[in-house]
Amino acid sequence: MKKRNINIATLIDGDNAEAKYLQNITEEISKYGRITIKRIYGDWSGNRMKKWKEKLSLYSLKPIQNFAYTKGKNATDIALVIDAMDILYREEIDAFCLVSSDSDFTGIANRIRESGLNVIGVGKKQTPKSFTNACDIFTFTESFKKEVPEESPEEVSEEILKKSKNKKSKKKKKEKIKKTQKIDIPFLRYALSVVKQENEEVLLSQLAESIKQLDPDFDSKKYGYKNFNTMFSALNTDFEMIYHTDNSTISIKDKKAT
Repeated sequence: MKKRNINIATLIDGDNAEAKYLQNITEEISKYGRITIKRIYGDWSGNRMKKWKEKLSLYSLKPIQNFAYTKGKNATDIALVIDAMDILYREEIDAFCLVSSDSDFTGIANRIRESGLNVIGVGKKQTPKSFTNACDIFTFTESFKKEVPEESPEEVSEEILKKSKNKKSKKKKKEKIKKTQKIDIPFLRYALSVVKQENEEVLLSQLAESIKQLDPDFDSKKYGYKNFNTMFSALNTDFEMIYHTDNSTISIKDKKAT
């Protein structure tokens, strides 16, 4: 999905998503366009939504109240789907972002795409394939860094600091393991061939979109790379990175195609 003047409606399943990733989610969605509608659904009368309440004003989220009148029935899902259809027909929206790991949203994701709009999904790795495949792009929250604590270093206990050091040590070990995984080069070549131009070059942003469309589960972080930029930079045996005159726009070219 190319970034232009795109208006995005973001609908969050508060009963299912995690508040600690809200900043990450907002930053991820903003890569594709402007978030013009931001709504979060849940039963705000209970303590379950407490962490979300603290973030409502900070992120200008509009809370939608849904009482659980019947045990076992998810009123939040139903309300979100109804709102999505209402927005689809009444608002000037170019794309939707559905934040949930619930397969119940597969139907609405497919319906939105049938109307010609893009769907961005955000959820956990446990999200069923039916939902992730129904989205044009799906980002797993496990790839996000957790929010930095609001407390100052003086307020952080020595025990927490020790745990932080242990986590960093484990993270480094995991990164070493990740870098031993081999990237499927033929797959990347195929993704490039799908969108390549006559001059054999493809904008990195277009190639990244092609990869995500072909395999929503693909994540450069799984292989130890921060983003697609650093990944293709490391794959210089197979791909050439071409920097444009503005030094920020990058194109990718398959070296074996020359």
